[in-house]
Amino acid sequence: MYGFSVRLNFQRRAALQAGKCVELRGMMITITKTSAICSLGENLDEIFSNAIAGKLTDLKITAELPEIPDAKYNLRCNQILLHCVNQIKPEIQTLIKKYDKKKIGVVIATTNTGIDKFEETGDAEFLKMSNPAEFLKDYLGLEGFFCGVSTACSSGIKVFSTAKRLMESGVCDAVIAGGTDEISKFPTAGFAALEVLSNERSIPFSKNRKGMNIGEAGAIFLLEKDTSGIQILGIGETSDAYHAATPDPEGTQAANAMKLALDEAGLKPQDIDYINLHGTGTISNDIMEANAVYKIFGKETPSSSTKPMTGHCLGASASIETALCCAALEKNTLLPHIYDGEYDQTLPEIKLVQKGDNSANVRYVMCNAFGFGGTNAVIVLGKQTSALSCQSKINSAAQVQPETYDLAKILPHNHPMILIDNIEEINVEEGYVSAKVTIRDDSLFFDKELNGISYVTGIEFMAQTIGCYAHFKRGEGEPKIGFLLGTRSYKCKIDKFEKDETYIIKAKEIFGDNQLVSFECFIYNNNTECAKAMVNVYQPDDASEFLE
Repeated sequence: MYGFSVRLNFQRRAALQAGKCVELRGMMITITKTSAICSLGENLDEIFSNAIAGKLTDLKITAELPEIPDAKYNLRCNQILLHCVNQIKPEIQTLIKKYDKKKIGVVIATTNTGIDKFEETGDAEFLKMSNPAEFLKDYLGLEGFFCGVSTACSSGIKVFSTAKRLMESGVCDAVIAGGTDEISKFPTAGFAALEVLSNERSIPFSKNRKGMNIGEAGAIFLLEKDTSGIQILGIGETSDAYHAATPDPEGTQAANAMKLALDEAGLKPQDIDYINLHGTGTISNDIMEANAVYKIFGKETPSSSTKPMTGHCLGASASIETALCCAALEKNTLLPHIYDGEYDQTLPEIKLVQKGDNSANVRYVMCNAFGFGGTNAVIVLGKQTSALSCQSKINSAAQVQPETYDLAKILPHNHPMILIDNIEEINVEEGYVSAKVTIRDDSLFFDKELNGISYVTGIEFMAQTIGCYAHFKRGEGEPKIGFLLGTRSYKCKIDKFEKDETYIIKAKEIFGDNQLVSFECFIYNNNTECAKAMVNVYQPDDASEFLE
């Protein structure tokens, strides 16, 4: 079991190349525990050890799986899921005690559910893609949101983007995410009809490749907010709109998904230490993926497909591969590419990891998942670094950070109407600003009975922080008046801003149209979110006509 953290997309800052440190802000989502099973082993440690050794096994799970008393849920895919649950049951129980049962979501990827059982019984309940998620919700006694994610072979990564949105929007405080799929007759027959199955071991990117092998697997991740761990730095999602079952051979949108994930992570291609390839071993996939990887990374980034060892686990493939990537970061070890060593020279050259190859420091990894219909999903993960150690290294022209600012020359106010104390950081290029305020008894709006300032003042803290950003965005100059047009969904978890406490206000520009701009804002105290809101502002070139 490992602990990993997920970064909400808009809050991920640029990588700081000096010292390779990464600046982090805002809410963090952490995968506090993970568990997995596939043909390589009954838990992640065993799976990872066998993968590093390049072990090849029968692709069907041989472990004894638990029976489920409720016939509605007694499907092999749910038994695989329950095996994963049983590995981390104490941690799940702790999660349930910690949060409201209505605020814990369940998001599970699958493509098959109980299709074989449906053929036997005719009961459409077994066809529901939400069956595994519903099973887990009911089994754990949860009362909140649940859903199945079924976007073909990209499903295992898309559960993270779904979970992220649930937590970002406040629908969930924690999410149990994962994927599960079994080897079923129906999809096997479908792949056979497409002539993409191989009777021999799959050998992706070999000139001798003949197709893919189907496997089965399951993995579960517990997601919480604001704890340390390995970060999901970026997620990129695109669609080919090319063909129902064949990827675009140029790999244009697959490459774009990689670029989007890198951009969200604030990383450059050369920062990635390892890529877990989708690598199915089919003719069309390997052409597409080699082209896509080469467009972004060239031939220098160590890469491998683990599907020769796990099989293609369909809806759970990206789940088991994401778990392997997390373990690679944790163990500082690259996963080998197991094939016959005869690279297809008609493909662009990519660097495949050989057994025994290693890296001095595995810091950032990428996991690719591409599915039927041209659905592409890519995750970038990385080891956590200290934002504090990076602070002194931000010195580009777009990032203005003297120790103290004269806010009277920045905001169209005089003291005591200036409520914030100082600008912590300003990055116009990335549309980001943060400020701080310490509550004192001589502060404007201080209420002696409250021994603090009313929570509603948080909106003004946000507005003045945005005013600082606007000053630098327009190229400084004299302070200008702007108008707060409205605040959507101001949610404050505290009833006051307490005396002697320091609060950090963060604002991120998410939409701009001429002089009208929308910001997503947060207020933190001791790294704990206190308030958030969407704030709309308008700053005309000449405000006087509005003030007459």
